[in-house]
Amino acid sequence: IECSVVAGDILGANMDIHAGGSDLKFPHHENQMAQVEAHYDCCKACNYFWHSGHLSIDGLKMSKSLKNFITIREALETYSARQLRFLFLLQKYHQPMEYSQNSMAAAADLERRFGAFEAALAARLREADTAADAAPQEVLHRWGDQERRLNDALVDKRAAVHAALLDCIDTPSAVKRLEQLIRAANSYMGEVPQPQRGATLLHAVARYYRRVMGAFGVETALDAAGAAGSADSATPLQLTEAVSSFRDTVRSIAIEAKRSGGEGAGLADEVLRVCDALRDESLPALGVRIEDRPSGVAQFAIDEPQRVLAEAARRREAAAQA
Repeated sequence: IECSVVAGDILGANMDIHAGGSDLKFPHHENQMAQVEAHYDCCKACNYFWHSGHLSIDGLKMSKSLKNFITIREALETYSARQLRFLFLLQKYHQPMEYSQNSMAAAADLERRFGAFEAALAARLREADTAADAAPQEVLHRWGDQERRLNDALVDKRAAVHAALLDCIDTPSAVKRLEQLIRAANSYMGEVPQPQRGATLLHAVARYYRRVMGAFGVETALDAAGAAGSADSATPLQLTEAVSSFRDTVRSIAIEAKRSGGEGAGLADEVLRVCDALRDESLPALGVRIEDRPSGVAQFAIDEPQRVLAEAARRREAAAQA
């Protein structure tokens, strides 16, 4: 009865949306409707109910009485906020959600693939912008079969994501369609190595991807260029981009000096060694992953320091065995 009294006192005889767990459908919400409609002599106490599914921990409903209760703060000690958000996106809001090692492994793997795409697309767009600044007079490339295929994928998946979200906020299907768009964009970037070609189309893909992920509450590596921490500070992504860009410039100068030979070759070798140490030792400890590319514009991403350090260790081990 207290829910009926509080809702009636604040909202009156009718409310638009009423939320709660799926266990409250009957008898709690049924009784509430009967009480409010009888008291106010109306025929519709609530327009829409929004019932969420229960959270299960390793197959059991999360409950303090079962001593399997876990807080968000505790979950963040093991997983990142992005990985947890991907777990939520992989479940329909009105169905039960399983929190376990297996479900989190699937969410973390999906988050990793999305992150790799974001880093690759961000690097490609930086290459395109650099090339455009260097040669602004060049004529834009006309679309070919590859551009048409990617544009068709963008149009199709954009409509599919919209339809999925209209269908009871079906985020699992929406994420699946985004995955398909990612595969199409990755295939395009693999088939078309020229950075300026298709840059406008890839910018459109980036804008759409960023908008959808923003609606889902997920920050992306594509936010670096347009996001600022505050009026007086930069975001970690912006700082990483500045460091990576400076390293690209120093590294390209050193490579050119080494190629030309002469007295500067020895210094160039030392500069390249320091650049490699920054990539393989200093930045991984801060959770920054940098991968050099033939174009001279490195691909970078921010991740968990433990993961980046482990990847760097594996690369060193592989290089030692080669």
